[in-house]
Amino acid sequence: MKLRYIALVIIFSLGVSAFAATNGTVAISGIVPESVILSVSSSHVNLTANRGSESMISVTTLTVWSSGHWVIAVESKNGGYLLNSDDLQEKIHYLFTLGILTQSPEELKSPWTSEVQSPTSKVGLALPLAILLQTEGQMIGEGTYEDLLTINIKQF
Repeated sequence: MKLRYIALVIIFSLGVSAFAATNGTVAISGIVPESVILSVSSSHVNLTANRGSESMISVTTLTVWSSGHWVIAVESKNGGYLLNSDDLQEKIHYLFTLGILTQSPEELKSPWTSEVQSPTSKVGLALPLAILLQTEGQMIGEGTYEDLLTINIKQF
């Protein structure tokens, strides 16, 4: 009896394969979330200040890749001043520019935020960051002056 049951199963499965479809379709879909990437070409920069000189100093380049609208914010740890690491009372005021996002040098007494920007192209948007030391007429003491800029990007 067991032998007949096995034989019926084999015959049935052969019969099904004789009527099987020879083609088919598969629908594939997926969701690509909005993305934003910020790249900084150099995270630590050494500058040499010339007394009495007020020229822009190229610091680094930020590159943004974004599939949606975005803003970028820049915040100075020291409110737009480079502080002498040996004497915090000695400081150098500076302004900054950030590529096409700034029309003129900007203050960093409080965090600066760009206008809302459109999505970038696939190659991204390069934004040169430069600073303008405000040293004219100021007696600058010898030493190492530092500040920390925090750069945040937010997508909408």
